[in-house]
Amino acid sequence: MPSRRDELLTGFLRSTLEQLGSLREMVARSSEAGRARLDLSLLRRERAKLLQAVGEQVATAAAQGAMEVPPEVAEALERVADIDRRIGDQEKQTAARDAEAYHAAASAAGAVAGGARERARAQASAAGAERPPNVSPDLDETDELDDETEQADQPDQPAPAQPAAAAAAPAPARKARKRPSK
Repeated sequence: MPSRRDELLTGFLRSTLEQLGSLREMVARSSEAGRARLDLSLLRRERAKLLQAVGEQVATAAAQGAMEVPPEVAEALERVADIDRRIGDQEKQTAARDAEAYHAAASAAGAVAGGARERARAQASAAGAERPPNVSPDLDETDELDDETEQADQPDQPAPAQPAAAAAAPAPARKARKRPSK
């Protein structure tokens, strides 16, 4: 004979399975409703695209004189043509402004980099340093000065003392390092 505990467990499992069946049916109906809404949305989108294409064809035919349109349609087409002209004008103005901004930024970046390069060269020259043979005199804006030249940019800090033998020996060749592009 099944115990009371087994009867309760069996009843609980049957109830749970019935609820899962109901939940499965609800999910299926909800999924079908979602699919129907998606299909409706796609049909509306397709209709809007077709109406847009028809409108563009009518506008082109009317502009070419191949078709006569009612006065209210002609008025709407005139407004569309005016908007097209304004869009073209604004696109030209925007392109000109973008070009000006680009050139101004490039000039400013070149001036800043060039000024820093010239200051470093002047300080190195004043300190009696020579340009290493493997470093080009024509550094571009992305070149970075080596650590010793950067230390020369800081006049408040004294230069490290060198033994007499090291001062007389030629300096080892230094390589310019490149800054990562941004």
